[in-house]
Formats: sequence, C-alpha cells, structure tokens
Amino acid sequence: MNLSFKCALVTSALITSGSASAQNAPVVPAPPTPAVQGDQTGVGNAAVESLMQSENISRSEAQNRIALQADILALLQSSTLLEDPGFVDLAVQHQPVYQVWLNFADNSNKSNLLKEVPPQLRRYIKIRKAKDDKGARSAGFNALSKAITATGSAYPIGYDAVDEQYFVDVPDESTRALVANAIPPGLANRVRINVGVAPMPEQSASTTATPSGVRAGDWVAPGWRSTSTAGSTNPGAPCTLAFSVTFGTNLRGILTAGHCTEPKYINYGDHTVTFNAAYIERTTGNFDVAIYRTDGLNTDYQLYYKNTYGIPGFSSSGWLNTKNFIRGSNQWQGMSNCISGSVTGLACGKISSATYDWRGTGSSSFVRLTNTAQGDLSQGGDSGAPVFAYVNPNATRDISATGIHVAGSGSGNTAVSVYMPIDRIFDLGVSNLKLVTTPW
Repeated sequence: MNLSFKCALVTSALITSGSASAQNAPVVPAPPTPAVQGDQTGVGNAAVESLMQSENISRSEAQNRIALQADILALLQSSTLLEDPGFVDLAVQHQPVYQVWLNFADNSNKSNLLKEVPPQLRRYIKIRKAKDDKGARSAGFNALSKAITATGSAYPIGYDAVDEQYFVDVPDESTRALVANAIPPGLANRVRINVGVAPMPEQSASTTATPSGVRAGDWVAPGWRSTSTAGSTNPGAPCTLAFSVTFGTNLRGILTAGHCTEPKYINYGDHTVTFNAAYIERTTGNFDVAIYRTDGLNTDYQLYYKNTYGIPGFSSSGWLNTKNFIRGSNQWQGMSNCISGSVTGLACGKISSATYDWRGTGSSSFVRLTNTAQGDLSQGGDSGAPVFAYVNPNATRDISATGIHVAGSGSGNTAVSVYMPIDRIFDLGVSNLKLVTTPW
C-alpha cells in the first residue's frame, strides 16, 4: 500500500513500590485503590467538553447529546429496529442541527417502531428511504475496492451514512487523480475523495509466550506505554495497551493492536518485564488485535490517562473505570468516542464512518473517528490504545469500551483514528474470553 502510517499503541504499566529510575525509564504511576461506587469527584466528562468545543454548543446542549447516546444505545439494543429486514443503519447529524437518521431500504410504515423510541429522543428522529440496502452497499464497497486495487495500490474506503456517499482516503493530490480515474462509472457521482488521510497497518508474527522478569507487585494496565527497547520508553517501536481480559481457565491478559513488533518491554525503573510474543495475534481481514498473557502481573478494570491537552475537570493524569462495552453493531456515525493514547493522551472525537475498509481490501468492519476538539487524536506510539464512550453526561470515571485503536493520520482538524470494534475479540476463538469490567 502506498500509504503513510502512524503507529499508535498504548500500554499501562504500574508498580506499588518506588525505586531508583534507570536512565530514560518512565515514572510509573502507582495503581489506585479500586474506586468506590459513586466516587466521581475531581474528574470531568471528556466527551461533554469535546462536544462543546467541536460543535460550538453550550454545556447543557453537549450534556443532552451525550444523554441521548444512552437512548440511542437502548434503542439499538432492545427495540425491534435491528430485527427489521429493511433497516440499513442509524446515523447522527450534529450540524447544522442535531438529527438522528434512521435509514431503511423500504417505505413501509414505521409508526410501531416510533412508539418504542423514548420521548426525549423521538423529536430528533428522521426516517428516510436509503439509497442502498445492505446488499447493494456491500456490492458498492466491493466494486470500489476491486477497481482501486486494479491500479496496483489499495486505499481505505468508507461510507458516510448521513450524506449516503462512499469516500476514499488518499495521501496526496497525485493519488486523488489515480483513484478518481479508477472509480466505476455507476459510482462516479457517489464517491468523495479525501486528500491527506492515509492510515496503514503493520504486521508481525506471533507465538505463545508468558512474560519474564515479573516481580511481586508489578502492575500492567490500559493506557501505559510498551517499547521494543529494554530500559527506555523512546527507542524502537512503542505501542499502547488496551483493555484487560480473562480467558481459558483462570488466565489473565491484556489487549493491544496486533501489528506491533515484538518483543515488548515495560520498564519499571529498576527492572524490565518482557513480553516475548503474543498469546494470540490476528492482523488480517476484520482483525488487528493481540492478547498478551499477564502471568504474575496485577490487572483490573482501571484505565490510565494523561491530560495532555488540559481538558477541563481532569487532573494531569488519573484513572477511569471500564464499566462495560458496546458492540460494533451498536455504534453509529456521529457517536462521541474518546481515546487514551500513551503518547497523545486523552482526546475525543466523533465516528465519521461506522463501516470503514481501512486496508482497502473489502473488509468494511473498522470504525473511523475524526472531528476532535483537542490538538490530535493519535500519534506514533498510540497503536493499541483503548477507545471508549460515555453514555451518561454525569459520568466522570465510568466509561464503556468501544474499540482498540489500530491506525491514525493527520492532526488537529485533519486527525483520523481508526479502531477495531471491541467485540471483535470474541471472534478470535479464545475460550471463555471476557473483558474485565467494574464489579458493580
């Protein structure tokens, strides 16, 4: 692929005992005491703060939109919407006015469905006939992917469910011309080409191994950095760890992106823990994920963040609680999401495509996040970072896992983060795999 790539991986490593630090070694934060339910003091809601800035709206309106995320999620999870054979997708439009589009392949009466919509959400609902049903959209993806790869290169392809257009992300103007000439005539008026966007994967081999160098009291947690060089946080290919998991019979592990190279090291100052290889690693098709066993290391539901961009209500660094997770099928365009990269820190944006073929190979099952109010969404070293959402405007520490960051490009207004939906991990074939979440 002729694409530039920004490796982004987040690994959290923590210990309870202090010691003299080796040269270039990180200051490892001590793990917190498990939070008491309802103890939400001293931390803001990152999604509310981000929406206020990115959409230029009041705090009350931003809080209302995050509250509506819970209503939308409930609609997708408990209504007959997903059972309707004519339902294509749901998308939220934030500008010029807030609307929730329900796209159907038919014009049948939806009055019974509207009765299931909470009153506070119903006023924003707009029902329309989609340009394509699910089959036609899939065929469009495949035709576009086949035409572009015939040029000798592959580029990410997405779908904008608000404008009902396909789009292709390319790195430069010369590539724009190449892609424009390759678009099939039947799709010519339905494809937008975005210049200067080029996320791209990396891959590595995998075998089964357990960590070495572990000492009593060592912690590993989401949001902290790993590196490919022992004793340093900078050289090599750093990455970030995502969420903690349990699997098999009493085994524990931690997630990250699958494309990062091995071995991986977590430096504690006076010693280093080495992850020689992944327990399982998948970097093709719908996957970019790895699980590393954390034998002997303490892990739980707490996620580390650093407040690089000074988001109001947040300390310079701290902890969030993974309360549950949201499946990819229950995520939508316009949904607010945040990322905690070990390099970039805490940042939030909105889903700009819930069906994103970021490898340009016909697999449109990744998610594209853009429109951040912070300086960036990700940088080199953030791959693997945990992606999460707030569904309660009054929640501060409690978040819902939504994905694993696998690629990115641009910065500021052009920043793009690509993530794999979190529930994809359950398709890896690992027995008894569960995400570690809060006990309440």
